[in-house]
Amino acid sequence: MRPLSLRLSGVRSYADETTVDFDGRGLVAVVGDTGAGKSSLLEAIVYALYNRSTFEGRSRDLIAHGAPVMSVSLDFEVGGSRHRVTRSRSVAGSPPARHELTSLDDPSRTIDGEAAVNAEIERLVGLGPAAFLKTVVLPQGRFAELLRATPTDRARVLRDIFRLEHLESARERARTTRDRAEASLGPLRAERARLPEDPEAEIAARRAEHAAADGAQ
Repeated sequence: MRPLSLRLSGVRSYADETTVDFDGRGLVAVVGDTGAGKSSLLEAIVYALYNRSTFEGRSRDLIAHGAPVMSVSLDFEVGGSRHRVTRSRSVAGSPPARHELTSLDDPSRTIDGEAAVNAEIERLVGLGPAAFLKTVVLPQGRFAELLRATPTDRARVLRDIFRLEHLESARERARTTRDRAEASLGPLRAERARLPEDPEAEIAARRAEHAAADGAQ
């Protein structure tokens, strides 16, 4: 997943609307004094993708002090296709929360609703929020979390990163194909067992026996 553009307002240090353009840049560094809003940009990306924050998963804590509404729109590219995910929520609950994912290559393809957008984001990015926060965005003070994870949790995260479920699925299909082939080959192997190991040698031996019999007559 490669971010192209980030537009945010009402998010922590960014009470007013701000746009950050990443397109055409291979490497981006966000620098500034403490409290300048560096981590707020990462929080906005996580919120746009997964509707959560990097801490305790509470997106409502990202709303800037005094802002009635928080809104984030992230344009990103994945697998050669471009998408825009837009989310917003208000302090008072009105206007209602917004969750929308649109294909920038085909604007007619739009998904609405929190659950549907979350599911499609995970499919596109290939990572759930937990794996994303442990590998792509590492929150402050949690850099060693992956190293401290239990073997089971670590295996699950690495499986998500490398998409090993595709290999597991291919392995299951190969095993099923092999089992079907084995079942079909059983009768054929039984028929083959009744045949000579070396047909040509067997024919030659029979011809020799036939010739010897003719000569004896």
